[in-house]
Amino acid sequence: MIRYTRWIVTVLSSVLIIGVATSCNSSSKKSSSGPSMSGKWDGTFGTGVKFSLELDQNDDALTGKYNTAGAEGTVTGSVNGNDVVMTITLNSGAVSEFTGQVDENRSIMAGTFKIIAGGGGSGQWAATKL
Repeated sequence: MIRYTRWIVTVLSSVLIIGVATSCNSSSKKSSSGPSMSGKWDGTFGTGVKFSLELDQNDDALTGKYNTAGAEGTVTGSVNGNDVVMTITLNSGAVSEFTGQVDENRSIMAGTFKIIAGGGGSGQWAATKL
């Protein structure tokens, strides 16, 4: 009887360990297999000035291009859950940091920005994926 009880405890422990390992593994895959931020986005600053982004997502990393009337630049950043952080570096040398939230479908995002080099200022922004 003791031998049978030990065998049951061993089997149940193994099943529990495999279940926890599988659950942890599927959670990490879930975040990278969801909708992507990659694609073209149209955005607007709180002042009404329009901009566009062309983003590529690789795992949680974002890279791409930024464009607004008379200014072009590059985008680097990350997405962690629904949190988005992007650094936009204009060809002129100005640098802005955008922080915000993106929806579960990765089709709408919004937040705040701050110019951290080449000027000053801050404000609101929002963008919709095309």
